Amino acid sequence: MPEPETVLVNLTVPRWRGLRRDREPSGGYSVAYDETTKAALGRISPPIVLAEPIPLQEAVPEAGHVTINVQPLRTLPGEALGAFGELADEWFPPTCPVPDVSVVIRFWNGRLDWLQEAIDSALAQEGVTVEVIIVDDGSDVPVALPQAPRIGLLRFPYNRGIGTGSTRSVALCRGTYIRLLDHDDRLPEGALLFQSSYLRDRRAKLVHGQLINMTYPDEPWKQAVELARVWDGKPDTLRTTLLNARESLLPGPAGMWKRSWKRPMPPPDFVTAEDQAMYRPGLDVLKDSEFGHPPDPVLIYRPASETSNVNGPGMPGGKHRGPITNECVDHSRELVDYYRAVKAFGEPLRVAFVEPALDIGGAQWFSAMLAVELYRLGHQPRFFCANERPLAQWVRERGVPVESGAFSTFGPWLSDRFEEWQPHVIDNVWRVSEGPTQFAYDALHVAHAQGERSQAWTGEQQNRDGLDLLICVADAVRDIAPEYDDRAIVIRNSIDVELYRNAEKIRPAVRAMLGIAPDELVVTFCGRLSASEKQVRVLYDVIAELEPAGVTFVIGGFFSDWAGDRTDEKNAYRAATEGRRVLTVDQYMPWDAAAFHSVGDVYLSTSNSEGLSLALLEAMACCVPTVTTAAGGQAEAVIEGATGFVVPVGDVAAISDAVRHVLNMSPEQRRDIGRFGRHVCAARYHSAYNARTHVLRYLEAINAR
Repeated sequence: MPEPETVLVNLTVPRWRGLRRDREPSGGYSVAYDETTKAALGRISPPIVLAEPIPLQEAVPEAGHVTINVQPLRTLPGEALGAFGELADEWFPPTCPVPDVSVVIRFWNGRLDWLQEAIDSALAQEGVTVEVIIVDDGSDVPVALPQAPRIGLLRFPYNRGIGTGSTRSVALCRGTYIRLLDHDDRLPEGALLFQSSYLRDRRAKLVHGQLINMTYPDEPWKQAVELARVWDGKPDTLRTTLLNARESLLPGPAGMWKRSWKRPMPPPDFVTAEDQAMYRPGLDVLKDSEFGHPPDPVLIYRPASETSNVNGPGMPGGKHRGPITNECVDHSRELVDYYRAVKAFGEPLRVAFVEPALDIGGAQWFSAMLAVELYRLGHQPRFFCANERPLAQWVRERGVPVESGAFSTFGPWLSDRFEEWQPHVIDNVWRVSEGPTQFAYDALHVAHAQGERSQAWTGEQQNRDGLDLLICVADAVRDIAPEYDDRAIVIRNSIDVELYRNAEKIRPAVRAMLGIAPDELVVTFCGRLSASEKQVRVLYDVIAELEPAGVTFVIGGFFSDWAGDRTDEKNAYRAATEGRRVLTVDQYMPWDAAAFHSVGDVYLSTSNSEGLSLALLEAMACCVPTVTTAAGGQAEAVIEGATGFVVPVGDVAAISDAVRHVLNMSPEQRRDIGRFGRHVCAARYHSAYNARTHVLRYLEAINAR
């Protein structure tokens, strides 16, 4: 294993954490973890080792707080807080000869008896040889199956999502034909022989079929009824009818295809309706003769009312299951539009992200994730800046070029670089101060309005007139930019959800590292603490209000912002937190968010002005319930009671009551709310979806010029 990158974390630690202090021979001081904490770390698999002694910047007082530098987890690679890295998948391949058909069954925290029924129905198929690939998508209790030659097991260390699970498992299939099957469904007799024969005899690439309701077998499948209503029955119009239908009219995991056909696989943002993300783009590239949807039954399905998953009955998101799925079905149609538009454009889109000060801020972090996602999609993003901050290195490490010019000559240098590189789109990350220079170049000019006070529209009139698009991150932001008319569009803020999927898994280790007990109730908060809109004075009042309940606060931010003339703010923070159960993470970097949020039982936002907070989305992606004020687009992101709670701006009593309400829930209730929050975040606010939408809007505007 390669030596991991060291990550230094500055922590303000109260004395009650059980850290012992030692006088060093050199005259300095050090601090070490007590034996209880080290024993807890040792029980994590793989075991976590701490570097000791930890040097102190000052002597440890008998009481109060002390700032220390922690250099943790030197045995694990990665770049998140505490150097938590990617955990390895486990793959136990089948040992049977290469089969005719590979059946993929995806599973996450479902019923094992249903899974066994699905496996048995696949292995009992006659007339074809079969292998079954089980995908255990990070279940709380890992799936354990008896070894069998025809069964393979792909086990993820944490929940990666159904789209990723499909893509990873299909790549491992060996059969001539591939078929998906949900763990709570079954295959009827002869289904695999029928479908494989159809593909072979008709030289087709994809075949579906009809469904049988497991509970009410005589009840017709509702989508089949709708298809019969809109389709004229002619084989050469079926594919077009399915593509144009707003609803999903094909049975989800009922399709079989030839492995030699490299069909489109679902992007990671499809955590539901992932079958639509496969069949719609697939139908779009197939000929009519290469697709079939015969009337024969190929799947016995369990009604949604009986399933047991994150969207099922009794779960926090149960009643919201339909709308979220419908949104993803709409995304699948947009996916087809995206592929068509990119193909018609004929070349990768060159997007210049302009930010003279590429610092750690919400707008810059969002643009960095967007640029990385565009790169993954095969486009050519590039940053142009006037500094070399940590974010520039993070972007470079993921394949996106970053060019730096001198700040004093940034405008002329930028013009020369544009003339040479010829970008299609110039995206002003935060401000349009270089507008007159940039707008002289003939490209699509875009600015992002990240907040209600964004500088995107505070520049001079000539700069505003030069913009082709103002991309607003929430409806609330667009509503306060009337001067842009139809140039102001909404593409909601997003994050790379995949960066945060290990949060549940690493929670025990991070808590142990920070000296937080497993059952300790923790509220997290992060942001630019020097920014007035974050309303840290409200946060201080909430800390005082919740002190009798024994709640711990973990606060992340850049306390170096309080240097110089910000002494009053720094003193106010110390006065509010001194002697209370507060841990402070200084120099908080956004790529550390998975570990930071993992320790929390609820995330709190007290802002009085926001666009759509990335920290709020990151907490949701980390399976943490949220409490937020109704500032800007915050209320648009939170589903009341299902992923969190929205409270009035500045209302300390209401904020405190909402936090108490979440903390008084059982751990299982908080877990279920948090998991549905991740589900919503991945479906609505994933950077993969956001990047495709950006490309579509870019190309529409370019074609309209």
